[in-house]
Amino acid sequence: HDALPSSVSAIGGNIVLFGAYMTQTTRQPILGFLVDDLLSQYQVRLLMGLQRAARKHRARLISIPAGWFSDGNSRRFDGSFLFNLARPPAIDGVILEASIMATEVGVDGVQSFCKKLGLPTVSVSSLEGYPWVDANASAGLRQAIEHLIFVHDRRRLCFIRGSAGNSHSQEREQIFRSVVQEHGLPLREEWILPGDFLEGSGAQAITTLIKDRGVSIGDIDGIIAANDPMAVGAMGELAARNVHVPRDIAVVGFDDDDLARHADPPLTTVAQLVERIGAKAV
Repeated sequence: HDALPSSVSAIGGNIVLFGAYMTQTTRQPILGFLVDDLLSQYQVRLLMGLQRAARKHRARLISIPAGWFSDGNSRRFDGSFLFNLARPPAIDGVILEASIMATEVGVDGVQSFCKKLGLPTVSVSSLEGYPWVDANASAGLRQAIEHLIFVHDRRRLCFIRGSAGNSHSQEREQIFRSVVQEHGLPLREEWILPGDFLEGSGAQAITTLIKDRGVSIGDIDGIIAANDPMAVGAMGELAARNVHVPRDIAVVGFDDDDLARHADPPLTTVAQLVERIGAKAV
């Protein structure tokens, strides 16, 4: 996860509220951060990295948390029309999290938006046709799964996905599938569970496994979740069912955010240098 592309040079600065731009008397580079929300640790850590780099290089950073692009069938509020505020002269360039924004409309939808926007654009996940910065999840996640297999002798592993259209979720699931198959472990589709990166979906995944899919909790001995909140949610549901973590079932997350450190027991997780990714994008 130290392998970060160096396709963008830093230009950084301060963070201000969008409306405050109207009273600016000096002209500094102004960057817009387009993101679904700032309620999760991942997005907040990205913002911290962006803010730090922006301040260092005397630019201004405006965050526009307006949801993600909707395909018209979402139950979530679609505030993405607010992203249209990210235009000259208010904004000189944008940084966005394409894997989140593409959840419903796909990468093509995000690319189309960026093309219409017509501003210099950097993504903090892979986005064909634009400069992007991302972490290499493969090595760290592979090591974590193999640690479960060879050090803790866990052989019956579940995986909890993130949002279905999210490229990070897809990548982590593919790594999981590859490692399990390489080592000759059982890979059962009923052990691949839906999630949406939120803590509640981790708890729901355990309920889905047991109630909806009829899997006995004793049939599995390890769970890998695509991020820390889902892993913590799964741990909470297991505890409610009197399943001991990690004695009965080992649980591994991804991101290494504060939630992992404050979980009981502390969550084993794959560290991701989220703040550094944000700084590199600036």
